[in-house]
Parts: sequence; structure tokens; C-alpha cells
Amino acid sequence: MSNLEKSLHGKNAQEKVLTILNLFKSKGYIVDFSQKYKIGYPEKKKDQFFFQYLMTLQSGEEWIIQSTTSIRSDRINIQQWNAYHIKKINSKITRAIIVCPDGLSEKEMNYYLSYKKQIDNGILYSAIDDVINISDFYNLIEEMGLHSKSLGARKALEGNNFENRIVEILNDNSNLTKWNYNSSIEVGFQYEFFNQILKFFKLSSDDYIVSIEATNEIPSLPTRGKPKTDIKVEITLEGSSTPLIYTISCKRTSSKWVSIHEYPVTSFIQVLNIDDEKLKEALCALQDAGGVQSLEEHYKDELENKLPYYNEALAKWAYGGVGGSGNPAIHWADYMFVYKNETQQLEMWDLNSYLVEILKIGGQLNTPFKWTYPSKGKGKRIQLKGKIL
Repeated sequence: MSNLEKSLHGKNAQEKVLTILNLFKSKGYIVDFSQKYKIGYPEKKKDQFFFQYLMTLQSGEEWIIQSTTSIRSDRINIQQWNAYHIKKINSKITRAIIVCPDGLSEKEMNYYLSYKKQIDNGILYSAIDDVINISDFYNLIEEMGLHSKSLGARKALEGNNFENRIVEILNDNSNLTKWNYNSSIEVGFQYEFFNQILKFFKLSSDDYIVSIEATNEIPSLPTRGKPKTDIKVEITLEGSSTPLIYTISCKRTSSKWVSIHEYPVTSFIQVLNIDDEKLKEALCALQDAGGVQSLEEHYKDELENKLPYYNEALAKWAYGGVGGSGNPAIHWADYMFVYKNETQQLEMWDLNSYLVEILKIGGQLNTPFKWTYPSKGKGKRIQLKGKIL
């Protein structure tokens, strides 16, 4: 890589950190940030020490952030020197973080891992508190911003943030450039996720992508309910005027059982095309009772004997919206994207493969679900809880 290319690579990496800071400032997860932070000792040069960003947290703490594409000792020692003195002069600054691009070269990745390990294990005396990549920096700020929220608000925000994150990654122009030209200059925005998603869609580096349009603004169902599709993606390849369309249901959770479906009993009967009068009666009794534990035994027996015949159709409707109301091309989800909070990994499935595993799960009434009712909805609606793989 030439000096000019190195310079452009470094600039692109810095801009990605700026993108994250702007994003989380807009969400209120950080109070503010400034660029090109400079400071000096009293009666000395006022701008002797420099870091690219100064970030102010909700707690009043301040962090200094530096983006770099290389952790070689000649570079990192400069940041150690600056961080040491900046922290000494400004006591509000509690952390100094170095942020590297995702997808470093093998050589730079070895430098990165070695230096990070020495900091984490206390081998080095270090004024730098952590060396992380862009994806981990994103996760760090998001987790910190969500920490102060109530449990209910946090879960809702986690889900919305996950959807927004996938949309931002897929719509990022630098990711598309990096994909099409295998550019070593472009850093991309969490490019590893971008690359993972496109390969999951069975696209290869030989496919030149003209455009990607991703949105999580999905029209409501005709019933005004929320569709199972959270994100719609349109990918246009070179030589084709017809885009490839992908509809995705997004799940982000630390829980194994979560509420996934909620409809009045009449919808269950209609969508599953149930014409057995005794089974209809038992389902109505289940809605009135609010749960299996409160159900009369003969109704429970009826459901246990007959509901398993509808398990596949029920699972398709509950997880993908299949068979329900709405436009199948928009409202029904063909894919499941699951973000695991514990591992910070993205797992992707096509709906049919996902449901093969779901149908192995033991729930209530010989189905893969737990049957209950939503808050203040007893006698009006049935709520299904399902597992997230």
C-alpha cells in the first residue's frame, strides 16, 4: 500500500469512528463529543498533547478516542505519551481507547492481538485502557447507553437498535465499494457483518452489486398489526434489472422464551383453517381461561391430541407470518436474523431451516409453544411464547 493509500485508509477508519459517535449522540447514549482534542500543561504549549476525539458520557466522565490502522510500536508509543499526559492534566478523563478497523491484515491483526493482550493482562504499563475494533467500540457504547434504561425499555431499544444496525450496515456505501473492488483503502462500517450477510444470501465476490436498498420501515398489515418482516432488502446485480428481494425477521434477546405471536382465537381458527368444532371450542376455552393451567382437563386433552397436526402451519405463521394477512412479498419473513447478546454474534437462518429446529422443541399442548395471554388481554387474545434459537 502506497503512502497515499495508507493515508486514505486511515482517514476512512477515522470517519467510521465519527459515524458511530454521531449515531450514539443522536440516540442520547453519549452527551457530546468533540474532534481534535488538544491540551497542554499550564505555562507550557497549550496544544502539545492530542487525541482525535473527546467523548462525554452521561455520568460526566470523559473518554479520549483515537482511531488507527496500525498498532506498531512506533505509532502506539506516541498515543501512550499523549494519553498519559492528557489524563494527568484533565482528571475528568477516565479512559483512553484506541479503535482499529475491522478486518485488519494478518500482519496488523497480530500486532493488534499481541498489544491488546499485554494491556488486558497488565504486562505493560499503559495509559491506554483498551485497544478494540470498530464493532466492539459500537457494542461498548451501545451497552453503556442502554445500561441506564429500565428492563422493558432496554429490551425494546435492543430490538430496534439491532434492526437499525443491519440497515445501516447494508446501506453503507463504503461497504459496497469494498465488496465490489476488494478495496484495501476502504474500511467499511462493520464490514465483517456486511460480508457475512451477503455470503449468507449466496452472493460471491464475483457478483458486482449495483445497489443495495435496506429498510426497516415496513408497512403495517391490513389489520394494522405489525408484520413479521422487520427488514426488507433489495439487491440489484450488474446485468439484471430485477432486484433480489429478502424479507427478514430480526430477533435480539438473552431470553430463551419470548413472546412472539398474539392474536384473537378467531384468527388462529381462520389462518390454520380449523373446521373441527370440538377443537374450535377448546381453543375458545383456552382463550377464556388464559393459560393451560386453568383449562378444564377435557379441553386440554382435545388440544393435546389435535393441535400437533397444525404445528408446522402454526410455526410458519408465528415466526414468519406465513398464511396470515398481508402481502406475502413484503409482510411474510423468509429469513431469521438472531443477534446473541451473550456472544455478540449474528446468526442467520432461512425460515424453513429455522422451523425444522423449532419443531423439535417441547412446549405446551404438544406444540413448540407456551400458551398464555397478553397483559389485560385475558379472554380477548391468545399469546404464544416461543424459543429463539
